[in-house]
Amino acid sequence: MRYDARLSSAIDTVITAETPEGIEISIRPAGFAVRAAAFLIDASIRTAILVACGTALGAGGRFGDGIYLLVLFVINWIYPIIFEMTGAAATPGKRIMGLHVLMTSGLPLTPAGCLIRNLLRVVDMLPLLYAFAIVSILLRRDSRRLGDLAAGTVVAYRRHVPLEGTALEFESANEVRWSELEDLVRLAERRLEPGRFLFLYRTCCEHLAMARSRGFPAPVVARLAAVTARAHQIVYRQTDLGFARIARTLMRVFPAMVRAPPSSCSYPRSRSAWP
Repeated sequence: MRYDARLSSAIDTVITAETPEGIEISIRPAGFAVRAAAFLIDASIRTAILVACGTALGAGGRFGDGIYLLVLFVINWIYPIIFEMTGAAATPGKRIMGLHVLMTSGLPLTPAGCLIRNLLRVVDMLPLLYAFAIVSILLRRDSRRLGDLAAGTVVAYRRHVPLEGTALEFESANEVRWSELEDLVRLAERRLEPGRFLFLYRTCCEHLAMARSRGFPAPVVARLAAVTARAHQIVYRQTDLGFARIARTLMRVFPAMVRAPPSSCSYPRSRSAWP
């Protein structure tokens, strides 16, 4: 999949990404204001959890203090990772503001991208109050902070803003299929059912390419682009994300690495073997 960094000259910045089907889908990055609102919502939720835990663990002495420090770490660093690795790819604040995180290629957020963008918040928050992140978001037209640049991710609107205008006969003739795909997209948010869904996805990809090549009105193109982009996310998403992958890593992969014999290591055993 190709990521096209060329951006439209309109006020609402748009990133285009080409799907394996050869269709360009539009991604509209979220600006500073809406991202700041989402951040404040998440900060309020985290603060409420920490206050509640602090009150409950206050009488626990040193043991309570230790548990509170563990909760503090989880809330500050694991909280966004857990939510962004779910199917919604968004923290509660982002979901309320209608945002989600995805790769700049248009594919769903990968575990590596999620970890990198969240771990690099250490850099984004420097020198004070996320100054580096704010400057990067304000200066870049795609509104990506340093963590997004390193991870290849972008925070975008989940759905396109509906546009006004008249429909063509083309839209009327295919209204049933488009509406059916929109319904299946809503149903497939949790689990993808193949068959009819994939057929309608390929059909709408063809319709989107036809609408753009023939210069159909913007409302028709916008509707097709929105439903195609969301269906594309569902078709190419990874199904094994979130708690299952985290649990498998902690319970199987990491212990296996710890128990691995030294002979399985690939580095030289003797000092003389080093270059």
